[in-house]
Amino acid sequence: NTEDKLNLKIGVNTVQCIAEGGSPEPMMNLFVGQKNMSEEGRTCRGPGRDSQCVQFEVNVGTEMSKESLSCVAKMPDVDVDEQENDQLVLNGKQVTIDINLRYSPQLVDPE
Repeated sequence: NTEDKLNLKIGVNTVQCIAEGGSPEPMMNLFVGQKNMSEEGRTCRGPGRDSQCVQFEVNVGTEMSKESLSCVAKMPDVDVDEQENDQLVLNGKQVTIDINLRYSPQLVDPE
């Protein structure tokens, strides 16, 4: 199912995380695997008036093949007691997709 995969290339890729609604506005986080990449984010224009959009520049290397990418909309100042096993944050909604990495083979010099 290609809808569950994000095609990326080696080098810098642009990824947008978009959330609809929420009050107060959610904080947007981007994770590659378990690594938080959120410092790279900057605001972008969402599709609707009530949408929150954050754009991230992700430097993709071959080690990211088979990793997953997660956009997390975290509600500030909300305490949640229970944690689901696969959630990256306690008080948010997340969407996770697999990274489908595309890159050319590298020829190895036998010497």
